[in-house]
Amino acid sequence: MALTQTEAGPYRWVVIISWMISNSTGWAIALMLGILLPSISSEFQLSYTQQGLLSSIPVWAYTLLSIPLSVWLIRYRPTTLTTVTLALATLFVVLQASVTTFAILLACRVAFGLTMAAREPARVRLMQQWFPAREFLLVNGVTVGILSFAFSAMLVATPIFLDAFNNDWRTTLYLFGGFSTLLTILWVILGRQRVTQEDQLLNARMEPRLLKGVLRHKELWIAGFGLMGANLASAGFLAFYPTYMLDRYHVSLTVSGAVLALSFLVCGITSFGISRIATDWKTRANVLYLCALAWPCSFVVLVLTDSFPLLLTVAVVNGLSWGFFPILLTVTFHLRDIRIREIPVGHAFLFTNISLGLATGPLLTGFLQDTFNNLAAVLIGISLLSISVAIAGLFVGRLPNVQASEN
Repeated sequence: MALTQTEAGPYRWVVIISWMISNSTGWAIALMLGILLPSISSEFQLSYTQQGLLSSIPVWAYTLLSIPLSVWLIRYRPTTLTTVTLALATLFVVLQASVTTFAILLACRVAFGLTMAAREPARVRLMQQWFPAREFLLVNGVTVGILSFAFSAMLVATPIFLDAFNNDWRTTLYLFGGFSTLLTILWVILGRQRVTQEDQLLNARMEPRLLKGVLRHKELWIAGFGLMGANLASAGFLAFYPTYMLDRYHVSLTVSGAVLALSFLVCGITSFGISRIATDWKTRANVLYLCALAWPCSFVVLVLTDSFPLLLTVAVVNGLSWGFFPILLTVTFHLRDIRIREIPVGHAFLFTNISLGLATGPLLTGFLQDTFNNLAAVLIGISLLSISVAIAGLFVGRLPNVQASEN
């Protein structure tokens, strides 16, 4: 007999947190390349555009394949899907560290992004199996929190490892591959799945035409637009800010990494708080407006100063401004007349927009820098695209507090 979601006990948090930790490490390895870029660029003699492409290519793979893979892979066991993709991701991290040409390095990062896209359907399945709808915002808050902590740890640890290994980016990546192996083993030990009535319904009918039904919701498009613009700004800034601070102010990678890490650390704490405070969509819309105002301002100040106390203060503001993220991620679960079997596809649509922003940001920033040769102006201009969050707030404030239909 199928279990209901309300019967899930405390172990649900063990499952989802162990999955999040493993997955967030993959995202951190994909996105935190900015700290390693000076060393990699020096070895391969890369232009800014090539650096941007190298930084963004795994996310481009994720962007192009996230939705089709969600439709295809949602039918497979989330535990098995997670294990296989984590193991492959570890392999491709090790291969990245051993390549001898830029083209092969690029190909390995494409393959790494493919594993990220293939793993994402498992998260939605696990959420639906283990958690009632009223806890989805909290789960998303925990998701963003763990992701932020992983980014913070990576930004702090990477410069330290580089120093310890005499600026050898390859050895640093080998170390990350070892850590990824340990997390894969942890998931194999702790990962579980449940069979619920909702899960059986999802398995009963999952066709490609579900995408058409999901995309009829204009609020989903607006939320996706908000996430895309914000993540485009963040990814472009993240990829080139360490290089900018090193060249412009002679600020070490350790210091710039610590500033960015503080921002993500505060982001993680904020995500937990938002899940408790923003209990209705009107409040959530107001949070989006505040974040959209504070975020670009914080980016501008980070570019214009090398004062360490001021950088730390503004990093806190920047981290608080990430409060929009768990809110927009929850839109899919509250769309009018959304069906349970449509939720994974809708969630994949949002993550496609996120990854489109993450993929475009470094590439666009690198291209603009090669074109205008003014990285300060480019970083400021890119950061202004985060105003998309305010536009999203105009629409999501009208959403009702509803749950998905089983029909």
